Order: sequence, then C-alpha cells, then structure tokens
Amino acid sequence: MAQPKVNLNRMVDTLKAAGESSRFRILVLLSRGDLTVSDLTSILNQSQPRVSRHLKLLLEAGLIGRYQEGSWAFFRLSDNDAAREFVLGLVGRVDAADPQVLRDMERLEAVKRKNRERAAEYFSANAAQWDQLRALHVPDHAVEAALLKLAGGTPFNAMLDLGTGTGRLLEIFAPWCTGAPSASTCRARCCPSRAPTSTRPASRTPRCGRAMSMRRRSTVTPSTS
Repeated sequence: MAQPKVNLNRMVDTLKAAGESSRFRILVLLSRGDLTVSDLTSILNQSQPRVSRHLKLLLEAGLIGRYQEGSWAFFRLSDNDAAREFVLGLVGRVDAADPQVLRDMERLEAVKRKNRERAAEYFSANAAQWDQLRALHVPDHAVEAALLKLAGGTPFNAMLDLGTGTGRLLEIFAPWCTGAPSASTCRARCCPSRAPTSTRPASRTPRCGRAMSMRRRSTVTPSTS
C-alpha cells in the first residue's frame, strides 16, 4: 500500500519532535504499551512539567495519542496507521541492548509491577462491595442492556471474561453461551464464588482461572465459511 505523502515542513517538524533523546525514549516506551504521565516521570526520572512538555510536542506532531480513563490520562502511539508505522520503523532500528534502553525497560517493568500490585490491593479490599462501587459510575441496567443488544440476542458457543470485575458479564450472558471461562488477576473477584449458579446448567457454569498464569498460544482457526 502506498504511503501518504507529507510536505517538507511537516516532515521536518515530525523529525524534530521525534529527534530528541527524551522524546524518542518516550516513543520507545509507548511502543511497549500505554502509559500515564506519572509512569513516564518515574521511568525517565524527570519532572512532571518536563515530561508533559515532551508529550505535548509529540501530540502536536501526531506521533502519539491521548485518552482518558476516569481521572487518569493515558498516552499511546498514534492510531493513525502512517504515523504508527513511521514510529515503529524508527523504534525498530534501536538496539535493544543499548544501556539506556535496558534501564528504561527495567524501570518500565518496575512501574507495571507496582501498578499491578496496587490494583490487586484495591480490588481485594473492595471485592465484597464491587457491584455497589461500579453502580456509582454508570447504571448497571443501562450497560447490561447495551451489551445484550450488541450480542444480537442469538446463542453463541463461547465467551471469555478477562478481568472485568466480579464476573457479572458471565452471569448475564450465561443463558446465551455454552461455555464461559473467566480469568482475573484477583481471585476474590472471580464469579463462581459470588454469582448465583444454582439455576444455571452445569455446562454454562463459569470456570475461573488466573489471568497472570495464562499462556499465549495460537487458537484462532481461519473460517472456511
């Protein structure tokens, strides 16, 4: 597929945005996943205003995107295919054994580990009242009605619930699917210990597992229909 062309000044501005050490490090980090300003300040060991300035320039150049989750602002590589391919092309040429890259990756893993631990502590502390806490933000009935509408109202073979809370999704979709495994990072939130299953056929009883123990494997079979 032919790449879209840009004018000379735009290309120079884009290269200037990417061609600074801290901003390029940010691009390398975002190629590994979405991060907040707080995450990046910890990894780069720079002040919040300085990191925010770097992010602003990368946003203006169209190399990254920003989205909101609650009170948190997350940054990621641009959704624009050309911009993303451009960034990944640059990042892919960096030696993964470079000392600075290695330090950044170590700090990135430390930040992710800390975030996982903090999330697990929060969910463990609030598992018993998770349904009530969730209802404070969006009415459950509205969300569930919208999800059932999206499902189309026809039976399906299987669904997988990955870390979405108490397993309520498995409960509302149980009448429509024949198999519904779930995987969560917090055992206290898993559905079988909380959702009523006495009126559900055994084949439709959710099966709970640990998300962090799941191994990646290819299970997709191309359709022949």
